[in-house]
Amino acid sequence: MTNWIPGTYDKIFKSILTDPKLKDYLSYLISEITELEYDYVYKNIEIRNNELSASHKKSKQYKTDLLINIEANKIDIEANRKYSKGLIIKNNKYQHKISSDDYSGKEYIDNYVYQINFNEFNRFKKSKEVLDKVMLVNIETGEIEEEMYQKYHINLAKIKNKYYNKEELSLFEKRCLILTLKDESDIKNIIKEDEMIERV
Repeated sequence: MTNWIPGTYDKIFKSILTDPKLKDYLSYLISEITELEYDYVYKNIEIRNNELSASHKKSKQYKTDLLINIEANKIDIEANRKYSKGLIIKNNKYQHKISSDDYSGKEYIDNYVYQINFNEFNRFKKSKEVLDKVMLVNIETGEIEEEMYQKYHINLAKIKNKYYNKEELSLFEKRCLILTLKDESDIKNIIKEDEMIERV
């Protein structure tokens, strides 16, 4: 039985999501997660240099997994295999840095800054959802401070658990699951149902 390297490993993750032949797959994931229209995403998607600018010469160079423009909107996509507090802090810094790069000190560019995290762990222990949306809110009133700053967490561990427990998966869950599988028989089982997954 052949084992494959899961798609959440950095090099594999980047090669899948930057493959021009899989532009529809990347656009689908972004559209389903952020609720941006698929056609709008597909038409305007642009993969950027994933190295973020340093604030001064001695600053550490930040490098995201994948950085995307959709017109004025920015999307940082991260594959996170193991939980650590340092990982969360690092990813928060990425999103803040992307946002601050659009601020000149005089004029702020009106755009959304999204971060999409594909996690192979349970980021929020109390959540029953596969997809969690995080925003800055007033915890007393539930009012959103700023809608243009959004973070999403996809719980790949929960999707994989559903698969192995033979629970029914949605199309979105199946198209996320393929990133985590390494057993050839599991991969064949998933790809036979979906031409898009087969190409991934």
